[in-house]
Amino acid sequence: MAAIGGPVGVEVQLVTIDDIVGDRPVDLIKMDVEGVEVAALRGGFSVLQSHRPDVIVELLTPPAFQAVAELMASAGYSGVRHLGKDGPREVTSHVRDGQNFNFHFFG
Repeated sequence: MAAIGGPVGVEVQLVTIDDIVGDRPVDLIKMDVEGVEVAALRGGFSVLQSHRPDVIVELLTPPAFQAVAELMASAGYSGVRHLGKDGPREVTSHVRDGQNFNFHFFG
């Protein structure tokens, strides 16, 4: 259990992506986890390596993008697209396009 929300928090049970998915096939992971993207994806590293699902993740800052891009590359992913207002386009760095912060890792 982990406490969230500061001094008056709520205890929640933490479960990893690997624990949830197990050996079942998965094609897509979509996440919006407000700054804990790397930790969440580390908890799914076995799934990333064995099933190679596409991953769509909201990344609000360049450092968050860089950290996730490095983790995804270490799992064997080779491409990333920004999902912006003009449609998806491959990128190599963080893009700010209005309020569109979603990135699609594939490969």
